Parts: sequence; structure tokens; C-alpha cells
Amino acid sequence: MEAPLLKGVNAAAARSFEDGLKLVQLRGESMQAAADAAPSAMVSVIGLDADKVRISAANATLWIQCLNQNLQVALAPRTEATR
Repeated sequence: MEAPLLKGVNAAAARSFEDGLKLVQLRGESMQAAADAAPSAMVSVIGLDADKVRISAANATLWIQCLNQNLQVALAPRTEATR
């Protein structure tokens, strides 16, 4: 579950605050276990047009992982591509 979704679930009183904290902790532990199991990296590009980032990313074996807005793009590269 993404953190904003957890906040929404708790705001709707579908879970107690304590249960929400347990879910956040479990999510963090799970994400850390996944990161430890497979080397990975993420790059954030702020201030460049998404289309320009898309073209550059394709040339560097990167892909757009998250497009938050046109000028804020998160790329999920192969680990060696970030060096």
C-alpha cells in the first residue's frame, strides 16, 4: 500500500491509528527487504520537460517510473546506468 493510501484508509476510520502505523512499518520493512534482495536505484529529474527526459532516458536504458507532473519525473534505471 502506498503511504497516501494508508493515510486515506486511516482518515476514513477503516483502521485504527495504531493499525495504520503497523502497516506503515510493514511496508517499510518489505521495501527494505526488496531493496536488499535486488540492487536497484532511482533518479529524480526536476525542471526538464517530460518529453525531453523521455528521449534522454531511452538513450541511457532508463524508463519513466513515475510522472508526478510534467516537470518532475522519476526514472527507474538499471543500477549500472546511474554511475
